[in-house]
Amino acid sequence: MIQENILKNYTLSQYSMEKLTTIKTKLRENIIQADPMWRILNQKIIALEEPSRLLLSVLIESTQKFPNDIQQFIFIPLLSVDLTDTTIIDAIVNTFEPERHIILIEKYLSQVKELKSWHLSFLHTLITTATDITLKDKLIQLLSEKAIDFAKDKSFGKLVLSFIKSNIKFSDEQKELLWEIATINQTLYKKPMQNILKSITNMTEELSGVTIVIFIAVGVLTILLLFIFGKRQIMRFTLRSRRGPHVPIGHDARKSLKKEIERRIEVIPRIQYEPQLISDPRLILTSRGQVPPHYYRLKAVDDVKTLEAEITKYDNCLKRHPSENLRAYLLAVLATPLNGSGQRLIHQFCDLYEHARHDPTEFVEEEYQVYTRLFLKLMDAARLLKSYPSSRKSSPSRTPIKKNIETKRNILEPKMKLLEDQTLTGSRPNTLTVMMLDNSETSV
Repeated sequence: MIQENILKNYTLSQYSMEKLTTIKTKLRENIIQADPMWRILNQKIIALEEPSRLLLSVLIESTQKFPNDIQQFIFIPLLSVDLTDTTIIDAIVNTFEPERHIILIEKYLSQVKELKSWHLSFLHTLITTATDITLKDKLIQLLSEKAIDFAKDKSFGKLVLSFIKSNIKFSDEQKELLWEIATINQTLYKKPMQNILKSITNMTEELSGVTIVIFIAVGVLTILLLFIFGKRQIMRFTLRSRRGPHVPIGHDARKSLKKEIERRIEVIPRIQYEPQLISDPRLILTSRGQVPPHYYRLKAVDDVKTLEAEITKYDNCLKRHPSENLRAYLLAVLATPLNGSGQRLIHQFCDLYEHARHDPTEFVEEEYQVYTRLFLKLMDAARLLKSYPSSRKSSPSRTPIKKNIETKRNILEPKMKLLEDQTLTGSRPNTLTVMMLDNSETSV
């Protein structure tokens, strides 16, 4: 009897190998012709009550050579039937490459509507592969539907535990379903499942706290970097636009001396000076006896300085500050000598002066001759100031020029008196003074 079974299995194995080769050949020609042969082989596998070594070796070798065919025509059709012996299906699943496990899980979830007890054996192999969230949902739903039926099944508890260990990341709904499955389970795997789920929940909470701290740290760091960058930009623009010195002045001096130095530096932009433009006529270069076009402009400006010198000859208080308007100054000073009839003369003179100094149109000898005639008339009026000592005070258009000049002089005068023994260096004077020169230049 035993010899007959061995011979029968051997014959079946030889027949299976021949049929597999024939099936492979016919698949290339027509899948309809190959399908009945697969059905015959599947019926033999379903009918087996004990494992057959020869058939098992044939299927393992066929799985290695034709994995797609075994998956399509043996593995998937067998999922919907009840197998007594799962040795062959387990061997086929173990023979598949690990990269194919995720495909087998997808096929399994798409074909199976209900979890069966014999599925647990090969699911232990497939479930160790990490899956995406969609497959997790389907698989957890499938396990939860049979959690009560397999509550005392150790294989089911071991399967759920392996699944939890292989896939740590779960959504909140998935965690709740897994926790219900672990609570219902009555095997020795109940406590390990609950402990792992608790650790996953705690780890998620810790990760969320750490994530919040990381976000706060990154935000603070970003704000700090932006603050430093903004401060550097402001400092750069300040240094670029500042008009003072780029090095500290009076760094080691006393506070009072440092303030006085800074005050005098700030006064420098307000210093104004009108120099004599033609100090020596011999320095004017002529070309073939012709003077340059700007010569008469220079002469016109110097004539005003001559007129001012003639006016201040009789009263130093009538000196004009460079910032003071020339027209208002002459109207205030020469109004009395001209007896009120010289305003037109002064306006003509000032118009030509502004033409010579600021107007881009030509100012040649003809204009200068007219300017000279007006200048000589004003010089005659200035010489009459000795007969009118209070001419500026009695002028109807007078302005507090003297007070204004005194104010501008006071700006340049030192506001502090330094001690006699206080020196900046061994070779510098003990005090800093500001003097008003005769030519309206302020020295610092």
